[in-house]
Amino acid sequence: MEAVDNGEKAEITAPMPLMPIYKGMPGVSMLAEVLLQKYEYHVPFYRQVKQLKHLGVKLSRNTLDSWFKPVCELLKPLYLELRKKVLTADYLQVDETTLPVINHDRHKAAKEYIWIVRAAVPRLLFSHYDNGSRSQKVAVRLLKNFKGYLQSDGHPIYDASEDREDVCLCGCLAHIRSI
Repeated sequence: MEAVDNGEKAEITAPMPLMPIYKGMPGVSMLAEVLLQKYEYHVPFYRQVKQLKHLGVKLSRNTLDSWFKPVCELLKPLYLELRKKVLTADYLQVDETTLPVINHDRHKAAKEYIWIVRAAVPRLLFSHYDNGSRSQKVAVRLLKNFKGYLQSDGHPIYDASEDREDVCLCGCLAHIRSI
């Protein structure tokens, strides 16, 4: 756009819109699509790069990797609010499950754990990752403010809640063991 300043023509450039990632080019839609592909459809970054290449978009896996952490930081307040809402429910279902985490240095996947905590009502859940740990310390920290019915698979890591008067441990019918 041209403008006149003190009798001279000058070029005026509109400021760039705010982008989700500082000095980054991807918009909100692109970042949402990358995460949707990765977590909803289980498409790893290297396969997304191949798909984008077919569409004429040249991106490297390192570029997608570099977007991941800033996007997680942007989503952190939403995650914390979801977690708070779930943990205020009076009936939780919790389970820790294996998660293969790729170690690029060793060229193999390590067996780590991710925790899933679900409020039966209002049917919300969140995932919790604590350095791949399945320890009782993680369970204690995660559930320290919870009060109500806690349903789990009966793993000993939940025994710390047994002594609490404000928590009632419940078994899972899928894990009933014959005596």
